Amino acid sequence: MRIFSQSIAALTLLLSIGTTQAALVNFTLTGEAVYADAGNDFGLSSGSIVTVEGSFDDSVLTGGLGTVEFSSGSANSFTIYAGNYTYSNADDDSFLSGFPQLRFEGAPLPYLDFGHNGVTGFTSDGAGFFDAYDASFQAVSGVWTEYDATVVPVPAAVWLLGSGLMGLVGVARRRQAASSK
Repeated sequence: MRIFSQSIAALTLLLSIGTTQAALVNFTLTGEAVYADAGNDFGLSSGSIVTVEGSFDDSVLTGGLGTVEFSSGSANSFTIYAGNYTYSNADDDSFLSGFPQLRFEGAPLPYLDFGHNGVTGFTSDGAGFFDAYDASFQAVSGVWTEYDATVVPVPAAVWLLGSGLMGLVGVARRRQAASSK
């Protein structure tokens, strides 16, 4: 009976690994400035490209919807490349939304919320528009034109762990059978 319960526990563990395991997603969000105040600190003008690159654990998404937070305690990260400036999620000082975040709400493109030094920030909507403000409150507005995401395959270590657990169940079964003779 003990071996049977061990087998059930191992099988349950293996099945739960497959169903609850999160995937790592590498992403790029690319946009183009449509309007830029002259002399903005970013050095952006109409037609300039803004890019956000990063990765996140998709475990918080349900059916592709939800909010991915890039707080300092998470393994999620991104970098914004905007003209003269490069920001990482660690540069966010939380004046916009509590944490830098990407929100997936069923729109074609994710929302981005990021703020720096209480002034500089990027906000966007799912329709693809973004606004950025520099320390002098000069604005840059644009459109996100593309969102690419690549899911990183499940690491071989997970499969190794599962097969190792099954092997341990087999060894326990053989020991139990040998000791009961």
